[in-house]
Amino acid sequence: MLEQVEGVGDVVNCDGRICTIAVSVSIIDAAREMRDRGVSSLIVVDTNNHIVGIVTERDIVRKVVAEDADGQNVTIAAVMTANVLTCSPQTRLSMAAQLMSDRGIRHLPVIRDGVPVAMISTRDIMEHELATSRSMLLQQSQLISELEATHPGIGDLERTASGRIVI
Repeated sequence: MLEQVEGVGDVVNCDGRICTIAVSVSIIDAAREMRDRGVSSLIVVDTNNHIVGIVTERDIVRKVVAEDADGQNVTIAAVMTANVLTCSPQTRLSMAAQLMSDRGIRHLPVIRDGVPVAMISTRDIMEHELATSRSMLLQQSQLISELEATHPGIGDLERTASGRIVI
């Protein structure tokens, strides 16, 4: 189903309105920003708005909370993941999904000209797959209804256990 979409930009809005944060911000402030925006990750950017890292709820839990560190005195620089994998709006959705699966990551920043324009998550991909599946099922259901309308009794044919029609 992922192959039906050209690229990541067909699934996420690449308008540049993305949640970013400066590397010097405290973890407490980053957590509040995530809460207020309803996101689970933030792209960490430098003064030129280029990606220098990513910080996720998982990073905060594992590297601050579980270590009983003072989140007010720990900056994003101490817990962020540097050398972030990214993709472009043109990256095929299946390729982005495979990369995320292979690397065990849930968020992949989308960049254009070195600047973040969106974030795609495994949730975005799953929601897209579900919507695609529902659409396909609806189309198939409509086709079956049309076949039954033009060929009464076609649905009553003898079938094998796998659903194939017995001739």
